[in-house]
Amino acid sequence: MVRILLVGLMVLGSAVLAAPGRAPVDCTFSNPRYSGNCVERVTPGEKQTPVQACRVVLGCLNDPRCVKTYCNATTIRGGWILESPKPDER
Repeated sequence: MVRILLVGLMVLGSAVLAAPGRAPVDCTFSNPRYSGNCVERVTPGEKQTPVQACRVVLGCLNDPRCVKTYCNATTIRGGWILESPKPDER
């Protein structure tokens, strides 16, 4: 049951991050246990700021229950810091 709930939340979260008409944002994260920085590209939802969209990913990276893959599929959960959201300039 918990697994089904997590999958449902992941699908819902993906739909929120893929709102049409919004510019993608590069979110940069750091962790002392991860080599270098991690950059993930997300698209803010209709009423999300770039920082809020990046915090969705940050929440997953810091939650040991999150099964989404970020940062080259790292298994490091906890200790992540949001360094910057950078709007796509293309």
